[in-house]
Amino acid sequence: PSTKPNETQKPVEPTKPNATQKPVEQTKPNATQKPVESAKPNATQKPVELTKPNAMQRPVVTIKPNETQKQVAEKKKVKIEVKVAEDVENNVYQARILNQEDELLNIIMTEKEKSAIKSNTTVKVHLDVKDISDKVALGEKQLVEELAKENKILSYLDIKLSKQVGENKPTDVTQTNGMVKISLTVPDELINQDETVKREYKVVRIHDGIARALDTTFDAKTKKIEFESDQFSTYAITYQDKEIEQSSQSTENTSVTEDANSDGSISPFPIVFGVIIVIALVTFIILMKKKN
Repeated sequence: PSTKPNETQKPVEPTKPNATQKPVEQTKPNATQKPVESAKPNATQKPVELTKPNAMQRPVVTIKPNETQKQVAEKKKVKIEVKVAEDVENNVYQARILNQEDELLNIIMTEKEKSAIKSNTTVKVHLDVKDISDKVALGEKQLVEELAKENKILSYLDIKLSKQVGENKPTDVTQTNGMVKISLTVPDELINQDETVKREYKVVRIHDGIARALDTTFDAKTKKIEFESDQFSTYAITYQDKEIEQSSQSTENTSVTEDANSDGSISPFPIVFGVIIVIALVTFIILMKKKN
């Protein structure tokens, strides 16, 4: 009876598998892999982000608005061609753009267009000026007449500015980033021939239902009208003849002798000449008396 199976198996209980496996739990894969986590791709790739393609391409793509055509040409070799219609129908006043080519790139192109422009690209700028006096809208006529007041209307013009970038289709430019300088040559039959009056010209622009008189200059020698604008649609050339007033000073100068200077003082030359004559007469009389 002392050798019962239950009594002999009791000491074997301390060697249960659960007790012997506890130290093995310290080497779990999660514990051993912790140092490997520090070498994650995100951590090691941070310095590489500094050389992303976008960062490297910025100096090539970005063109500042204030850069001139010469600076842009050095980067992308952009060529500007300015053309105007040569026929009378499309250029009734022999219009010309007076801006330098290095100005036009920033004036007529948007920032998006300048950023997307490719190397060795040609940008064509075209100007058309048509006489629309016989078909101008009644509303635009009324706006000009109200603004012109005493000025007479010489003609109504449709001034169109267009651009073509590379092989793209030409597009009209109705609003620019800066002032475009334009000259118009007045035909001989419209030049004032009356010397007693001075003809003053004024260019009026009608854009989006608003009429505005622009600063205008006229050179009588070249017969050219010059003005600046940043909007292109309907224009009107107006003029006013003013009588030339002759000053009282100029009238007196034509009637009096040249003895008087412009400041009203008497010239000394007649006085000196008179004194010389008197001395000569006195000397002559004295000599005559001595002979007698």
